[in-house]
Amino acid sequence: MDIETTLTYIKKNQSKFNEFGGFANVYNSISEQASSIVLARKDILLLPSWVIFGGGFFGPSVRIISTTQLVWAHIKKLNNYLILVVIPVPTGSNFSVLLYYHTDGQFRSKEISSNETGSTELMYALTTIAPWSFFGYDKDVEKAWNRMPNSLLLAKEARLQALIQQTTSEDK
Repeated sequence: MDIETTLTYIKKNQSKFNEFGGFANVYNSISEQASSIVLARKDILLLPSWVIFGGGFFGPSVRIISTTQLVWAHIKKLNNYLILVVIPVPTGSNFSVLLYYHTDGQFRSKEISSNETGSTELMYALTTIAPWSFFGYDKDVEKAWNRMPNSLLLAKEARLQALIQQTTSEDK
């Protein structure tokens, strides 16, 4: 994922950015942050205020969310086995980071495949740009996301407002 592809996508799909204050707002903000890339990989681009990734097979070619829309992220590890006769033999592991976010009034998720180091780097980068979000796997958080996502969204919003108030009071 890169800035050029992102800006081209924004120009071609101007009507999709009303929830962010319109096309010009998003385009200008991403253009201004182009020199402040937090993490850039082929499948995801992190800027101080934006998370940009591929949309998948049937979705848009690019998905852009504000860091304030990120609710929860965690690393997923899948152990692979080869079954020989009746004995499972470990053959390695696959890693990915699951992103859970709220956009266009919908709760969505995105899985970003990586290796162990890449997953850890992505999680660290996300914590620096969206410290109000929840990080790490927890069964209770997963249950809340699956059954009552609004409650998790409200908890994230409360954390965001607390950080804003803390920052505002420190600036005085």
